[in-house]
Amino acid sequence: MDYRPNIMAVTWYVNEVLPHLRDTYPDLLFAIVGMAPSDAVLKLGEQPNVLVTGGVPDIRPYVQHALAACLPLTIARGIQNKALEAMAMEKTILATPDAMAGIRDCPDAPVHIARNRDEMITQSRVILESQNLRAPKARAFVIDHYGWDANLKQYETDILGWAS
Repeated sequence: MDYRPNIMAVTWYVNEVLPHLRDTYPDLLFAIVGMAPSDAVLKLGEQPNVLVTGGVPDIRPYVQHALAACLPLTIARGIQNKALEAMAMEKTILATPDAMAGIRDCPDAPVHIARNRDEMITQSRVILESQNLRAPKARAFVIDHYGWDANLKQYETDILGWAS
């Protein structure tokens, strides 16, 4: 959690979105899980409803108990594996367009895109109201589009096409 885009993302969510959710959802916990949290990220942990863990041996228990994976990145390049990992664990995704830019459209999977603060607040509320801890369509999407079978078939096609 010492990578600048991640610091900017969690700082923005904690300061701009979370205050609008605290009154309605007093038990809400925004967990910031990641190695080497910067001083700025550690300071976020002093705010109500925020937990900063630092590095953990296994992130899966945190994802398993979460309602959603929140990716409020405004600077993102390539595929965000953390989104695919959370989806593979049947989690809803709350993200900015930049965070999902490298991932195919997934109309059947529970992906909530928020382009600004107001949309992020609204989509956070939608997820919190649903209280749905499982999103099987998210896992199916990852398996169908990013699993070994789907990618090896394309790889074989590309290699065999190149070799002939």
